[in-house]
Amino acid sequence: MKKYLKVLLVCLIILPCLLFSACIFDKQGKSAYQVALDNGFKGTEQEWLDSLKGTNGKDGKDAELIDIEDIYQKARDEGFGGSFLDFLKEYLSIDADISQTYINKSLFSVVNILAEIVKQSSGLSQAQSYYSVGAGVIYKLDKQNGTAYIITNYHVVYSKDANTTNKISSNIMVYLYGSMLEDMGMKASFVGGSLTYDIAVLKVAGNNILKNSNAEQVSLSTKTLTVGSKCFAIGNPEAQGFSVTKGIISVDSENIALTAADNKTDITLRVIRIDASINGGNSGGGLFNEFGELIGIVNAKVVDEDIEGMGYAIPLNVATTIANNIIRDCNNVSTEKFSKPTLGIATVARSSSAKYNEDTGCAEIFEEIYIDSVTQNSLAYNKLFAGDKLISVTYNGTETQITRNFILGDLVLGLNPNDTITLKLSRNNQTKQINITFPTSSFSAVA
Repeated sequence: MKKYLKVLLVCLIILPCLLFSACIFDKQGKSAYQVALDNGFKGTEQEWLDSLKGTNGKDGKDAELIDIEDIYQKARDEGFGGSFLDFLKEYLSIDADISQTYINKSLFSVVNILAEIVKQSSGLSQAQSYYSVGAGVIYKLDKQNGTAYIITNYHVVYSKDANTTNKISSNIMVYLYGSMLEDMGMKASFVGGSLTYDIAVLKVAGNNILKNSNAEQVSLSTKTLTVGSKCFAIGNPEAQGFSVTKGIISVDSENIALTAADNKTDITLRVIRIDASINGGNSGGGLFNEFGELIGIVNAKVVDEDIEGMGYAIPLNVATTIANNIIRDCNNVSTEKFSKPTLGIATVARSSSAKYNEDTGCAEIFEEIYIDSVTQNSLAYNKLFAGDKLISVTYNGTETQITRNFILGDLVLGLNPNDTITLKLSRNNQTKQINITFPTSSFSAVA
């Protein structure tokens, strides 16, 4: 049976009448419940949880109420350096499902998108149109001025049949959670995007609905993705309104080959694989961890009668890097394409292994990355050579170990003109450090 990998054009196309549609870890080694026991609480874990909610100040008959802030202060005294919210996230009992609160709050950072596609004239007296439906996340928000930048998939607002020059919908409306009425739509403009990376940025400006709403800027995760950890997809499946589906991260990073939204360009995307239910209309919506933090942008699924639960999302750092570049280069100017620099090397992983990290309680993959080839007259030419083993890259004072093949490419994607990186590498059993600066001439627009 042939397998079809389908970009969620599956974002859903609607005609005027519908045509078709864990890794939780404990750095200190003790849960909050255990800390409570150490400090004199007597009772079961459920009784302790009830006491935190104020429903049972005693453990059965005569236990004293233990204040969670007292426990937090005790943890601080013993070396915990995080905030109270960090403490709750990392130390609250794994038996207490705290994800519901965080995910519910994340609904206020997601929008539904309705993009009208007016087809090119084919000799008919009246233009034909249909609607592409998807979702997006509020990446940057200025509530006071009613302005927001929204990340979504390129294919949500693009159609090869559109009568516009750039094939982007000229009538894009976005809707906040709980405000799906026709007159509650907010007009959005297309700032820029990339067909080959399937990322677009929309802008809502000076909108009174947004000013007076409960919309929130999305919270971005800084945590390392771990296979088996919970994830939640929020979107607009089958154009039926906001919906949340739950699953786990199946693969933290892989490359998939598919055909772009123009139905002719072959592209390769680095993605996260998930088993949460993904359907038409989830395109461009957020993929969140259990703390309501964004970890990716949902964009594709495998469509095959023999396969279930194989959906994909563009990783957070890739999506936000491209969004930042678009906002930098395309906002209020004529260009609509983001630009990226070219280093001029191809890399390859020559060995790969998995190790268990005792500190995080998670399995981690480690690859040995080598330069496979160098493009003549590129920035890397005569500085880097085939056979060099990459060790780390330093940018803005932060050194990152190159333990996966995507790490260097992802970092270069987010550079600004005239930025400099330092590569540490091994060549002929000697360690070298190579500085490379990226002039404006090394940047080029990406389709």
